[in-house]
Parts: sequence; C-alpha cells; structure tokens
Amino acid sequence: SPTSTAPTRRRPSTLDLQRWALKAAKELHMEAFHAAHGWVNNFKARYHVISRRVTNIVTRHKIENPDEILKAENDFLDSFYKSSSRFSPSEILNTDQVGVERELYSKRTLSAEGEKKVFGTVRFKNAMPHSYTSQPTISLEGKLVGPMYLCLQEPKDKMGELVKRGLFEPENVVITCSSSGKLTSSLVRYWRDNCLLPFVGNKCLLLSDSWPGQSGEDLYSEEGCDGKKLQRLEIPPKTTSDLQPLDCYTNPQIKNFIKKCYQRVALDELDVD
Repeated sequence: SPTSTAPTRRRPSTLDLQRWALKAAKELHMEAFHAAHGWVNNFKARYHVISRRVTNIVTRHKIENPDEILKAENDFLDSFYKSSSRFSPSEILNTDQVGVERELYSKRTLSAEGEKKVFGTVRFKNAMPHSYTSQPTISLEGKLVGPMYLCLQEPKDKMGELVKRGLFEPENVVITCSSSGKLTSSLVRYWRDNCLLPFVGNKCLLLSDSWPGQSGEDLYSEEGCDGKKLQRLEIPPKTTSDLQPLDCYTNPQIKNFIKKCYQRVALDELDVD
C-alpha cells in the first residue's frame, strides 16, 4: 500500500529490474531473453509498477538504521516533556532557517515527443541555488515570535549603496546579508540579539536543529542573553521532518506562498524589477 515512510533497503531502479530478469533467465537457460524495454514496460503494467521521481535522498546508513533514528526521536521527546513542564506555551519556541531560491524554476517542462534534449531557461544561473534565507520563530501558543529574520545574498558580506537605497524594510522583518545568502554563527548572534531576546520574557525553551552554527553554548548563556534564561533543546539529525514544528507546518506554507507570488507575477507579467 502507498506509504511515505522510509524504506528499509535501497529502492530498485529499472536497471535493477532488467538485471534481476536477466539473472533469472540465465538460471532457466532462456538464452533468447534480453529484458528489452518492451518487456520491462509490460512487466510494469502487469504488476502496477511505476517509475517515480525521487523526493528524498538518504544515505544507506539512514536506510539501514531506522531504529537509531527512532531512538533519537524518543530520547528527544523524553527530554522535551521533562523540560517543557517548567514553561508556559508562550515560552516554548521553535526557530528554523528556510533556504529560498531567488529565481524559482520548474524541474519539468512540456516538449514534443521524440525531442532528444530539453532545455530550461532562467534569467540568472547563479540565482538557481539557495539564494537567501528566512528564519521565523514560533511559539507553542501558535504565534509568531518577534520579526522574521531575512539574510540576503550580497557580495563581500555587505550591501552596496544602490541596494540600500532601494531596499524595502518592513517593521516586522530584520534584514541582514552574507556572500552566500546563508547564516553564519555571527549572524545567528545578530538574530538572537535583534529577533529573539527583545521579544521573550525572563526565560524560554528554544527548539532548534543540529546545525553547528547555532549550537554554541555561549549563544544561550545568561551572560550573553542579558540575564535571561534560555534553555535550548537540539532536535537530532534526520528527525526534523517529524519533530520540528516549523518543518512540519509553517515552512511548507512559506515556500508555497513564495511560489504562488512568483507564479502570479509570471502570469500577469508584472514588472517587479
């Protein structure tokens, strides 16, 4: 039956199917059998097998060790339940970074049958990879906490005068930049000082993933946090899709909203440059 759970072994490909068929044919002394594409297509149709685009890439270690991941999840939940009893819902927070491409593009397109090469066009190839980062923070109370943190991609880690003059800065967004568009440990400190500490009380429980740039203990010490008590619980690697509230609910909505805006601009041919 259809399921989204992780496989217990590597998913087979069409090549694997042909290889297995040839091996079986050899054992049965069927020398005339070649596992041609016609046979493959008939086999797939008969047994309702389809080829699907891979949606998640995982290592063999992850596939072969689901018990380790499950144990890490359970250990984290045990720690969370023990710690969370000392905090109110408004004091239990989750923050996460969302990488967004500056220019969205589709990995699929329409083409005529028999076309050998299919090209996709974009305005700038360097806008295709991760181009900027947004970082929201939410509470267990179901509210956004503080402003959205936005890290733009700018050469030499600073904005030019032209960018500064044309930059729109909403009151609920704190904007910074880096050469990669990704956060660094110093930018995490800037987030703490400008997006977190001014908007929490004397204590909070912060859930965040295992990215090393935000795991330094000094980031959450009372000395560095103006005397406020910030307890951080680290969400284990490979578990955020199950355990991190932002990954489960908010971040997909943010990406979908950006996609809808991009599509509307394209359909209506709006000049946004």
